[in-house]
Amino acid sequence: MTEEVYTDNELLYMIRQQDDWAVENLLNKYKPMICGMIFRLGQFENCSVSGDAYKEDLEQESRMMLVSAADSYREDYPCSFKTYLQNCLRKRLLTIYRHSQCSSDAAFYACDSLDIMVGEDRETYRADMLVSNDRFFDPVYRFTLNEASKQVKQLRRYFTPREWQILCLSLDNTSYQDAAAILNISRKSYGNQLGRIRKKLDYILSKFSEEA
Repeated sequence: MTEEVYTDNELLYMIRQQDDWAVENLLNKYKPMICGMIFRLGQFENCSVSGDAYKEDLEQESRMMLVSAADSYREDYPCSFKTYLQNCLRKRLLTIYRHSQCSSDAAFYACDSLDIMVGEDRETYRADMLVSNDRFFDPVYRFTLNEASKQVKQLRRYFTPREWQILCLSLDNTSYQDAAAILNISRKSYGNQLGRIRKKLDYILSKFSEEA
């Protein structure tokens, strides 16, 4: 018998009805994405949250984050639940990373919900700010680049540790402001370095395409 497949919205509704099965179902669905984000966090230089003990804590924290995101997400947001969850997790993991740079114990903080009104008129949800006109965030271009990133991870030797860290931050859709803060450089410097890395990435991928 074929197992019935539920949409995110259906699972979210069941979770709000205190359905533990729906929580497990949604967690299993997004576990690869969550584990991938935790893995990339552990690749950052001098990151003290890369140990197995911390990874277990992060996985447990991610579970709580998923439940929190499921409770706060609204179907009228201009983004999918996956995008909303990814944004919430990214903000939390970046907060943990920053804290790990000045403490041996990574403290956890509450989910930074997108259900907040921003802008001068206070009539725009923070979720609205996810939309970008940058070509780098075009869905088709992002899909192509994400597929290519799988190859890049196998070709890490072509990048310096600093370049790899910047690339990981970019692939995680980290804002220029957050990335610059993590790297302790200016936004302009981050943008310039990222531009050079993108060109380097394009060159490497073109070379491998020619060899394929």
